Amino acid sequence: MHGKGRTAADESVQLLREVHERMQAYFSLRPGPLRGSEPLFATTACHDRGGNVVTPAGLPLSTRAIHRIITEGLLLAGVKKPGIVVHSLRHSTPTFALLNDANPTRVQKMMRHQHYATTEIYVEEVQKLLEGAEEAVTQI
Repeated sequence: MHGKGRTAADESVQLLREVHERMQAYFSLRPGPLRGSEPLFATTACHDRGGNVVTPAGLPLSTRAIHRIITEGLLLAGVKKPGIVVHSLRHSTPTFALLNDANPTRVQKMMRHQHYATTEIYVEEVQKLLEGAEEAVTQI
């Protein structure tokens, strides 16, 4: 899938099979094929109480709207707590991948980290979680 990149809007992004399947299901609900200039996630028409169109259908969802939708999903899932924000999902991705024995170089590529040093921060945090050296001190 093409995704937004640092330098170009068409950098490849690898998706999980489940995500790809859900994206395909979403595309099947759209009226007609997705054209290059159309937004991937679009608004539906919003009307005021008098029936007047306030927001026409087909406009790109704003970053704020996407943020609100994800925050609502976190609340419904019961994981929205102080300090847990939408951007936390980006940080949890490499952490969970490394906790499940993913290759750090592949994690770097998945996260599109330009420098391995950025990925290494997650590697070190996961090692701390797994080794538990800090807790061993209290068992003297």
